[in-house]
Amino acid sequence: MSFKFIDLFSGLGGFHLGLDQIGGKCVFAAEKNKKLRDLYISNFTDVSEEYIASDIRKVDYSSIPEHDVLCAGFPCQPFSQAGKRKGMKDPLNGTLFNSILETIDASKNKPRFLILENVPTILTLNDGVYWRKITRSLTKRGYEVDWKILSPNEFGIPQIRRRVFLVGALNGLSHFNWPNYINGHKVLDDFLESKPIEIMKLSDDKLEVLDLWNYFIKKVEGFDSIGFPIWSHEFGATYPVDVHPIKLDKDSLRKYKGSYGNKIEFNGEKVVQESLPTYVRDARKPIKKWKASHILRNRALYQKNKKWIDDWKTKLYKFPHSMQKFEWNCQNEEREIYNKVLQFRPSGVRVKSKDTIPALVSMNLTQIPYLPWKERYMTIKEGLSLQGLENLENLLESRSENYVALGNAVNSKLVYYIGKNLIK
Repeated sequence: MSFKFIDLFSGLGGFHLGLDQIGGKCVFAAEKNKKLRDLYISNFTDVSEEYIASDIRKVDYSSIPEHDVLCAGFPCQPFSQAGKRKGMKDPLNGTLFNSILETIDASKNKPRFLILENVPTILTLNDGVYWRKITRSLTKRGYEVDWKILSPNEFGIPQIRRRVFLVGALNGLSHFNWPNYINGHKVLDDFLESKPIEIMKLSDDKLEVLDLWNYFIKKVEGFDSIGFPIWSHEFGATYPVDVHPIKLDKDSLRKYKGSYGNKIEFNGEKVVQESLPTYVRDARKPIKKWKASHILRNRALYQKNKKWIDDWKTKLYKFPHSMQKFEWNCQNEEREIYNKVLQFRPSGVRVKSKDTIPALVSMNLTQIPYLPWKERYMTIKEGLSLQGLENLENLLESRSENYVALGNAVNSKLVYYIGKNLIK
């Protein structure tokens, strides 16, 4: 089987690698990020450099070579939970889907097949309006479309990364079935390097805070049923949550206790911000119900374990606020941090089962998965393997930029499985 495809918003080339395995030849690509575009040129020499564009919006769409398949992992930031979720109102990226439509419209012969990828939140954003616009615009152009949320861990790759894939075909989809899940999968250790060349160790302060949290989970009573994040600032706090504390007058608020049960301080009539946890310092909106629930459940947990927590919590004071919060996502597993996968996120120290790596997102260096049993962070090479990109010969010079690009990449293995069933 041989066919021609174009790779829009190409990034590291996940679509390219996946379709190349089933006989695809890339005849055009577009990537706005100059470093990624240069990298694409160096990795995929089968594509003429003149057909690897930068800004797709500035391309003469009629000059794009004829192709059988259009692929696009159009920018997900406008639709993702991590982004500002402006959808198609996003001034920079939200309308880039229109470039896909213009490419189709300018083609002398429309591409027979489409494969698009994005984050699942695009389905429900603005009550599904954006997704309906996308599917209707393709249907009007003669495509039968279907979509499904898939994750690498359903196909033998130990990474939970849910993404929505949309497929389209001019002659209908009666021939197409979504790929079958692969029962059983390799364990994470199968994807890890035995002797990595370049490794990142954990800083001393993070090692210290892990010891504190490991002590906590082994000692705390009532922990097994916890389904909420641990916010240590609530250990001793009594400020009200039914009324926003900052809206209370000085005399009323000083009756309560702030973070860690400490006295609420004032600068004149205003509350000293450090007296309250960061998540209740904005009084423009009432405290949401889910947040109030987390607060009250943390306080109840504290009361059950007050005798030893009062001394333990003082050892957290010197750490950044993000390290004073903790998320245990390993229900019914051994209470032990050092055989789990960890992340140091703004929302807290997150602990996940060793079975899978959390979704690789557009990561800054603090969000890279840490592997305690290896005493190091996940390497770039391991991230490539988990994204099905292990065959890339060249990478960016900057470590941090490589991690960001990995988080934005399309998983090549999923593209391969979908493409194999679609392109016939």
